[in-house]
Amino acid sequence: DSTFAGVAGPISWQRCAADSSGLLDFRRAFPTISSAAVAYALTYVYTPQARSTALLVGSDDQVAVWINGVQVHRHNASRGAVPDEDVVSCDLQAGWNQVLCKVGQNYGGWGLYLRFADPAGDLRYSADGR
Repeated sequence: DSTFAGVAGPISWQRCAADSSGLLDFRRAFPTISSAAVAYALTYVYTPQARSTALLVGSDDQVAVWINGVQVHRHNASRGAVPDEDVVSCDLQAGWNQVLCKVGQNYGGWGLYLRFADPAGDLRYSADGR
């Protein structure tokens, strides 16, 4: 694992899990950070065949999303996280797709909801693309 220079000292990737509502709570992961920060979340989604779908995002506060290195969404807002607040058309390639999210923190809550529309129920998610 790589370590990077952060404002408050060294930072590195760490595993975090969403709560039962689907919220990835950065305040729980970084309890000493209260404002003016950015966190990244990395996950992978598997689809058996290439498809066009909808990316469903809710964030507290700003959010940007890249799929396989291509930015597909950016919303610069100061808001609380609500599931599926942003609906974005996107394409997934067959196999594993990398999904990288950047979430800004102004004050108060800090979190991310993220999923893809999956009417057939055949998408799989993984922290490491396996």
